[in-house]
Amino acid sequence: MSFATIASISSRVAEGFQAELMSDNRVAIAFPALWKIAAEEVRWIVDLPDHVWGALASVSGCRLEQLKDETISAAHISFHFLWRRVLQPAGELPWRLCRGDIRQNLEELSKQEEKPAEPCTAQLWQLMREHKYPREQLIETVECFAQCPWTTLTAEQQHGSLSALHKWHPDYGTERLVSRAMLHGMIRLLPSVSDTEKAIAKIAKHVQRIDRKNPAKAHGHHMMVKAMMYVARGRKDTSAETCYKTM
Repeated sequence: MSFATIASISSRVAEGFQAELMSDNRVAIAFPALWKIAAEEVRWIVDLPDHVWGALASVSGCRLEQLKDETISAAHISFHFLWRRVLQPAGELPWRLCRGDIRQNLEELSKQEEKPAEPCTAQLWQLMREHKYPREQLIETVECFAQCPWTTLTAEQQHGSLSALHKWHPDYGTERLVSRAMLHGMIRLLPSVSDTEKAIAKIAKHVQRIDRKNPAKAHGHHMMVKAMMYVARGRKDTSAETCYKTM
């Protein structure tokens, strides 16, 4: 019972963090909000009054001091895990360039005498220092960084591709399986037909079907062919009789 109590309270840190990520998983942009949410949730747990801890301790069957200490400790562990896995990487280069004034961030980067160790940032630094690359294009590049979602969906899709190929092609070796799975995953990067384009194509097909039934496009030889088809199939058609009488 004490474990359930500790987990239910300390999980607020991770739950608030995940709720924010579910609304917007672009960590490079949501970095300040994520810091604030995680800190506020830890502060909420720490500031719980003693009478609340006493009520929880009486229900869970442990001492007040022990329950409070273990719960706050678990909350700090959750906070540190989120910081280590998400907040700390997002606070470093190149993600740090996405926050605030991007142009000013690039200017400060270009003034550094030493080439950055991070590969992507090093390329930006080299383009500005050695090749005098246009700033506007570099700003657009950094803006693309900011739109990157921090999600495990890509890795899960890669695992799915490997699993599907291995199921239907168990004779594949490791190298071929990996290369085929990579090609299968890259299909998702190709442009696909949007919902709007599908709706337009459906309407265009319907218009073509109606246009083919336009009476103004029906001539005598069309009616003659229709009548002959009815005769060949052994079916009676009044239009065929009319056609014969005309002839």
